[in-house]
Amino acid sequence: MKTTAALLLAGLLVGCASVDVESFDTRDEQRPATTAGKVVVFDGEDSVDRPYRRIGALQWWGRNADAESVNAALREEAARIGADGVVRIDDEAKAAGPFFWHVEYVSGFAEAISFEPQPER
Repeated sequence: MKTTAALLLAGLLVGCASVDVESFDTRDEQRPATTAGKVVVFDGEDSVDRPYRRIGALQWWGRNADAESVNAALREEAARIGADGVVRIDDEAKAAGPFFWHVEYVSGFAEAISFEPQPER
């Protein structure tokens, strides 16, 4: 009984991490889906190291989610629409609740991108 109560209390203190992503496809042509492992996440437009085209917009929200969880969810959704990368544009985090039931809400926007073909040398 004490073990069950301790596990329940630990679950309440930690909370659940979750991230939801919604995409808005702005592609002119259809691109085949890819795998999340191939999608690169960039922090801001200045960090993209090659020419690209915007093919979609991503919006995310969640609670108690760290950067790794957010990036994984963004990669999954971007791969679904055939993107090569994700450029994180705007992030926001807000805390709520008393000290024993702390919840952090996160949200943000990103662009799904496809890399432009590089000229052969």
